[in-house]
Amino acid sequence: MKKLVLVSIGCLFAVAGVAAAQGHGRCGGPGMRGALLEKADANHDGKITRDELFANERAMFSDADANRDGKVTPDELRAAFDRKKSEHFASKDKNGDGKLSADEVPRMPSGMFGKLDANHDGSLSRDELANFGPGHGHDFFFKMIDTNGDGAITQDEADAAADERFERMDKNGDKVIDQSELGQGGWHGGHGPAQK
Repeated sequence: MKKLVLVSIGCLFAVAGVAAAQGHGRCGGPGMRGALLEKADANHDGKITRDELFANERAMFSDADANRDGKVTPDELRAAFDRKKSEHFASKDKNGDGKLSADEVPRMPSGMFGKLDANHDGSLSRDELANFGPGHGHDFFFKMIDTNGDGAITQDEADAAADERFERMDKNGDKVIDQSELGQGGWHGGHGPAQK
């Protein structure tokens, strides 16, 4: 049996570049776990409850569901990615020159910055950051959440992914995810349902 890692719609957004410009790059990296805590910890107590995780995931689902039909299609997810990336880019572009210099993205590893800076001008354009858009990997993860294979993620499917994610991350079973559990690679450190 082949096991697949179960992700959530929140992870898809994060990998899309919302946090990539800060050097968070992949779902499960230390920066991404910190970004999850920062975003989902509504009461700022250093812990994420199931309700907080679900509220975060549902807000992302709602944002992506452009036609409000209760489903998120790949096209809607791509459009939401593009919106989030554009908003994130604008928030980082402090001098408004349409590019990101290394000092505008201080948490991005220099190696990543160098790889993305295709024209080697010492700054990142929107086109250069397009590498963090939805690609083959995002489509793969989309299909994992779309458990009935109908080409759309429903709120129930997103909730099931978030629930599985919470259970996997809550290593000690105390019904909260704290810093130590995030530090253990809990973002997607376990495996989802077995796939044949």
